[in-house]
Amino acid sequence: MRQFLIGFMLLFTCSLLRGQVKQEKSTVKGIVRDDKLNVPLKNSSVNLLRAADSTLYLSVRADAEGHFVFNDPEAGNYILLVTYPHYADYVQPVKFGPDRPVVNLGQIGMLLKSRLLNEVVIKGSRAVTMKGDTIEYDARSFVIEPNSKVEDLLTQLPGIQVDQDGKITAQGKEVKKVLVDGEEFFSDDPTLVTRNLRGDMIEKVQVYDKKSGKAAFTGIEDGVRDKTINLKLREDSKKGYFGNAEAAEATNGFRHGNAIYNRFSKDMKMTVTGGISNYKSSVAGAGSGVVETSGNDISFNFTGQGEAQQMGGIPESAGGGLRISGKGVNADYLVNHVGNAGTGNRIVKNNLPSGVQNTASDQVFDSRRMVHSLKSNLSFTIDSTSQLTAYLNGNYSDVNNFNRFEGRTTDEADILLNRNSRVLDTKGTGKGLNGNILWMKRMRRPGRTVTARMNWNLSETVNRGTLYSETHFYKGQNDSTAVIDQYKRNTLNRRALGGAVSFTENLGKKLSLGLDYGIALDANASERLSFNQDGPQGLSLPDSAFSNRYRYSSLDNTIKGSLSRSLGQGSLSIGLAAKSTALKQKDLFRNSLFNRSFFQMEPGVSFTEAKGQKMIIILYQGSNVLPGISQLQPVTENIDPLYETRGNADLDPAYNHRFTLNYTAMQNMGKKSLSLSGSYSLTTNSIIPDVVTGADGKTVSSFVNLNDRAMSDYNFRLGRNITLRNSLRLGSDASVSGNTGYALTNGQENKTNYVNYALSLNVQQFRARKYTMQVTLSPSYTVSNSSLQPSLNNNGFVLNGTGLFTIHLPFKVQATNHFRYTFNQATQYFSNDFSRLIWNTILSKKFLKSESLMLRASMSDLLNQGNGFSRSANNNMIIQNNYNTVRRYVLFSLVYDFKKMGSAASE
Repeated sequence: MRQFLIGFMLLFTCSLLRGQVKQEKSTVKGIVRDDKLNVPLKNSSVNLLRAADSTLYLSVRADAEGHFVFNDPEAGNYILLVTYPHYADYVQPVKFGPDRPVVNLGQIGMLLKSRLLNEVVIKGSRAVTMKGDTIEYDARSFVIEPNSKVEDLLTQLPGIQVDQDGKITAQGKEVKKVLVDGEEFFSDDPTLVTRNLRGDMIEKVQVYDKKSGKAAFTGIEDGVRDKTINLKLREDSKKGYFGNAEAAEATNGFRHGNAIYNRFSKDMKMTVTGGISNYKSSVAGAGSGVVETSGNDISFNFTGQGEAQQMGGIPESAGGGLRISGKGVNADYLVNHVGNAGTGNRIVKNNLPSGVQNTASDQVFDSRRMVHSLKSNLSFTIDSTSQLTAYLNGNYSDVNNFNRFEGRTTDEADILLNRNSRVLDTKGTGKGLNGNILWMKRMRRPGRTVTARMNWNLSETVNRGTLYSETHFYKGQNDSTAVIDQYKRNTLNRRALGGAVSFTENLGKKLSLGLDYGIALDANASERLSFNQDGPQGLSLPDSAFSNRYRYSSLDNTIKGSLSRSLGQGSLSIGLAAKSTALKQKDLFRNSLFNRSFFQMEPGVSFTEAKGQKMIIILYQGSNVLPGISQLQPVTENIDPLYETRGNADLDPAYNHRFTLNYTAMQNMGKKSLSLSGSYSLTTNSIIPDVVTGADGKTVSSFVNLNDRAMSDYNFRLGRNITLRNSLRLGSDASVSGNTGYALTNGQENKTNYVNYALSLNVQQFRARKYTMQVTLSPSYTVSNSSLQPSLNNNGFVLNGTGLFTIHLPFKVQATNHFRYTFNQATQYFSNDFSRLIWNTILSKKFLKSESLMLRASMSDLLNQGNGFSRSANNNMIIQNNYNTVRRYVLFSLVYDFKKMGSAASE
């Protein structure tokens, strides 16, 4: 009896459980609506396909309210397919079983093909979509760590790579701009955005080739495109504040600190930033937005406002800034102090027809620069058909430079040819103001537009300094000595003004006409005065040989016409520009006048098509390359007594033909992508250097036209990206690039050929709270030779590699290792292999519930191989540079992130 009761109870319990399971039927349901109008799509076809073989399992129709239900389907993996006439198909993976019997897909927004210009749904959650020529990523579909920045988000997006320096590459092209809601964020430095803006604030990431403002307004291509990323903020991230602060100190005295604070509201965005460092060349928000104030091809052997060329050194910087932006108004102010002091050594091997000359030189430098920069823009909508935009940028800089050079030149038998020592000590200031005003108007007739633009650029640069130089020439003995002991005073003024008017007109439903006229005047005044020793009066005796006053101007008139035709999902544009340029230079000291005029014809063709998941852009541009005034009639200089530049007043313009191709395709719901890019350039009547180096080691340089041959360069790349399971991404690139060039060396023609074959393999995987892995290997082989030295070549193998490995440990500890490896095989030019491995390691621990406080210990250049070293071969010259730089150090940092956006708060 007891056994019978136990058996009966077990059977009764099983029956209850079975009944309970039967009551929990599997269900898949949702609502089908128009994505924009939010109206139900009655009778939409909703299908469940078996994931294994894509065969149809069940099919239902949506009711009058758009609702659909699959009742009691078998457990397993399926693909949901929703179709409706004239709408893009909707595809989404669906998985359900005993542990997930009810799947509610919520509202499914269907995309009308004609209205949304072929937006293609690549993933059910729209993780990646292609809208015309724009690839859009849904940031919410990618998992990032708490307090991660935009840079961490970008590294997870298919087709986008970010290197250790913050350089962004999308579909094989470098990203030039990163915008926030369509506007610049503080400056044009992408890393300021990607390393300070939080990743969890981003809703969409858009990647596209940005057209010029005029082309975007008129719809007519002008051939100007920059790879651009636009970050669209989440609605709940447009109100509140966020930022971060960091303080760090190293064992060898290096220190660093910076902070950035951002406050967003409905009507205004504000950013305040500042920092200081004695081993970095820039800090947050500083070092950008400087307006150029140097004249056209008129310089004092400096770059910018009197900054001497240099490599390496130990930098230091301090700066800060403020940005305020509102509806149509943006303004930012930056101040930055940068210093750099160091030493360098250069070895140059000059292969001449008569033999080899070797030059070794040492340099000591110390430069200091203080820059104030103010940028502002105003965008004003006058009415529904017209818009006014104005930009105004200004800056002021104060520069101090000290340079000391010691050099000697010998022949191949190690016989001394010359010896030179120079000390150049200069101080300078620069100020500039530039801007433009753009008015755009749409007329009543569709396609008819008028635009008018005015721009100006005003600048002044003043340099003061001393030059002391001793040059000894030898012919087995001290043959002669040249001494320069001078005070230099240079002033450059620039006044540039230009304007343009454009008109577009529709000639039919698919054909449009564009007409442009532009005029630009660029006037420069240059005063360069040199003073020699005048006994007790010091450096006050004018030196007429190296003193001059010039007035230089160029006047351009340009007329351009273009026809654009719509080709369904693409467009074709053909244009032709006629341009006249008049150059005038007057030497006020010698009362001499130099005039040249040029007439140019510049055709252009562009074809674009965005069809489904594919996009193609084909461009051709013909352009004249005018000789600069420094090539036609250079200013006499004696900064380097061993190098002299002479002009050639008979130079003619060169002509360049450039062809460009870009193709992008995405497959398999965004898990695969293919990109192809290529460019080919052919230049006729090229302007090439004509260099003569004498037996004493002194060089005289000028320029001539290459009349009977053409110079060329090309670059072709094929890239492929695949996303596998568990977010494992594989990427590969294959490229070939090269050029053919010419130069004259001591009267003999030197033809150079260069070809580089390269591969790049990338493996990347990210698992939240577990690990991150990024590995890139880039082998390449170079073939390089010159006709002047046919028995020598610079052929060799090069391997570059980078690695990033991060692992999450218990107690919120994280360990990260960065690797960067370089290997250059020995060549006939360079007899020794060169290899270097830079290994940086970081150990960090996060505190607080929000993980917003982090203590970090890092060691830079663990193997101490980061010596300043570079080498290159150019025409008949081999150059090797050694310089001091920041070496191995251990740094301890404290980083705090804060955020309070919308209703969420994180302290």
